[in-house]
Amino acid sequence: MFRTAVCLLALVLIDGRAFGDLSYTLTPIGPAGAQSSSGVALNNSGQATGTFTLDGLITDSFFWNGVSVSVIPSSGGNTIAKDISPIGEVVGRATNRPFRYDTTNGMSLIGPSEGEATGTNANGEVIGNRNLGNANRTNVWSPSNVVTSPANSKGSATILIICNT
Repeated sequence: MFRTAVCLLALVLIDGRAFGDLSYTLTPIGPAGAQSSSGVALNNSGQATGTFTLDGLITDSFFWNGVSVSVIPSSGGNTIAKDISPIGEVVGRATNRPFRYDTTNGMSLIGPSEGEATGTNANGEVIGNRNLGNANRTNVWSPSNVVTSPANSKGSATILIICNT
């Protein structure tokens, strides 16, 4: 709350005019009963994803469709949402494996190895990493979960930009 107030004050000071006609509505979107929740990503359709904690032990993720919240089903362990696409697909990590989730297909683990999905786009492509032995590798998964590894050398840094077409 304090950071929001500081940012709004900075806008007023930079622009030099008052914003008395603007009003904001604060909408809590975490699941009912959550001890804490944290928003992670928001798309242009007003859909959002994030994580929440129950009983201080279990961390799971949620999907907000702009009206109501759904808990992303766990696969026996914690789920950590990382991103949401323009079409409402959520990606992240579940039980140390990358996952994708949407309201039509539910949750599916992608890839046979440990890792996490960290980004997604409107084409259903997912970027993330998976652990192959003693090193993580950057991977891109297609909508049908076919994986490519744009970086194959150990210890390399890769920046991959997935463009919407």
